[in-house]
Amino acid sequence: MLSDKIIRAKLVQPGASPAWVAMCINCGPAADFLREKQTGMDAAQMNISQQRLSMAPILVPAAAEQHRIVAKIDELMALIDRLEQHLTKQFEAHQAFAAAAVHHLDTDGDAARDASAA
Repeated sequence: MLSDKIIRAKLVQPGASPAWVAMCINCGPAADFLREKQTGMDAAQMNISQQRLSMAPILVPAAAEQHRIVAKIDELMALIDRLEQHLTKQFEAHQAFAAAAVHHLDTDGDAARDASAA
């Protein structure tokens, strides 16, 4: 089901890359501005008017600079994803090792109790 709060935005600033604008409205001063201007009673139902959205402060550097920054952020986000996957695998290996160690200690403890009872 689609929300009835979806709006379509048309870039009016010449030379503004859609990827650049998307990045700007999701972080930094524009995102802060939009958070301050949103309305609604519940965090899951926040709204922002087209008028307020159009007033978001988005600086538009030269096209080459926009593309360079967006590419660098994409590269860093991919690196973060890989690091998160690596940390998850390490954590899972740690959990498996800890479980095996506890099982080994329990098994050794049972064998020692059985030997002393005999």
